[in-house]
Amino acid sequence: MGLEEGGRKRITAMGYLVGLPSYLKSGCRLEKLQLETAERLERALALYCIVAWRLLHLTYLARNTPDASCEVVFQTYEWQALHAFTHKTNVLPTIPPSLHEATGLVAKLGGFLARKSDGEPGVQTIWRGLRRLDDLASMWLLLHSPPSQAAFPSCG
Repeated sequence: MGLEEGGRKRITAMGYLVGLPSYLKSGCRLEKLQLETAERLERALALYCIVAWRLLHLTYLARNTPDASCEVVFQTYEWQALHAFTHKTNVLPTIPPSLHEATGLVAKLGGFLARKSDGEPGVQTIWRGLRRLDDLASMWLLLHSPPSQAAFPSCG
């Protein structure tokens, strides 16, 4: 990678970081938490910064390395749940989808319409989709894990 290309990538990454405060304000609604102490606000801000960084990182990777496997970011059970739900099938592909495709499916869970003129999904749409994916992935794990002895105790 040349110096000029490395500089462009840094500028692009900085552009995503500049969006962090506006995301914290609008996406997380940080100012509406009504936390009573500065310590609580500080804890909430620390947690939301981690969430915001993950979202911005996912958005950045999906746009700059679209052909990478989605397993770079998503666990196997997450992309499997995503694929099964969005394609309405339990037949899974042998190869995980690309990061760009998986991010698009997550965005659709968050309300992204994916019309030709819509461009790339935004951070808020991906955030809403990830929240839904978390529920779907939890259910996927529940339905695809072997029954445990402790979960179903025998009655004498």
